Amino acid sequence: MSPRNCVVMIGVLIVFLAACVYGFLLDTNLDPCSRDFGFFTGYSINCIAKALHSIPVFNLTGYTNVCFNVLSLSNNYLTVIGNDAFIQLRNPGCSYHIGLNNNSISQIDEYAFRGIEANIIGLYLHKNSLNHLPEAISSIIYLRQLTLYENPLLSLNPSVMAKIGHSLDEFSVGMASFKQWPTELHFLYKLTDLELYDIPFQFLDSSAFRGLTNVTSLAIMGSNFRKIPNAICTLSALSSLQIDNNYLLNESKSDVFEPCSHISGTLHVTRIDYRSNRVDFFPKHFYNVSSCRSHLYGPQRYAVHECR
Repeated sequence: MSPRNCVVMIGVLIVFLAACVYGFLLDTNLDPCSRDFGFFTGYSINCIAKALHSIPVFNLTGYTNVCFNVLSLSNNYLTVIGNDAFIQLRNPGCSYHIGLNNNSISQIDEYAFRGIEANIIGLYLHKNSLNHLPEAISSIIYLRQLTLYENPLLSLNPSVMAKIGHSLDEFSVGMASFKQWPTELHFLYKLTDLELYDIPFQFLDSSAFRGLTNVTSLAIMGSNFRKIPNAICTLSALSSLQIDNNYLLNESKSDVFEPCSHISGTLHVTRIDYRSNRVDFFPKHFYNVSSCRSHLYGPQRYAVHECR
């Protein structure tokens, strides 16, 4: 073979290898996520800690008749969830729990969930960078679980809250950046479980939980409360109360619970979890609850049997 032909062949080979590498890098069938099966969770797509900067194109070859109940995209580098991000998961018979927590998401486009609006029942967005409640969430028809704590949220979007209120069962939100109490909570009239983190207010109006007549479990995870607000007395279905990490309770060294007698309402709590509150006294109001766990700071430490 002449030197000229050798050069031509080498050039062709280089072009071929470059095309292969380029195609490899852009191959949309390349999917870093694993397919798992759990006895309780069913089929899931596991994309946890894959150093993702965008939602991948999932290779669903061989899974055409499979419903993936869980899609885990936590612990990545996601910042924006674009339109049609999950459209290839469109399947009328499936229900999804989508974990987007522990990223840096600051934007979710309006049509991000297009194609699976009727399939999502759980959306987990805690530990991200959202400063507002994305409108895209309002498109989810049957959303039952939503987590938003450890986001720099400034408020709750009333139009979104009104649209998800007809279905939402469990809601958790962080309030560290809130300037006022989110009255939009009253839209969640079907809610049964409410978790509130980092409440920056010292006091609550007695109407703070207006309309939440189905809440059976309330968790207050960090606040500036000086006393447990009697606003919780209006939660007529409440049976489980968690009061943790509220370091300013009992500054007055008196009973930390505002009595329900001041407003219309009576508590029927059967379980209380009362820990890491830096107080000396267990609330007398809850001495007779049937299940109690407490860890108190200070010279007086009540054993579990003393708060039953």
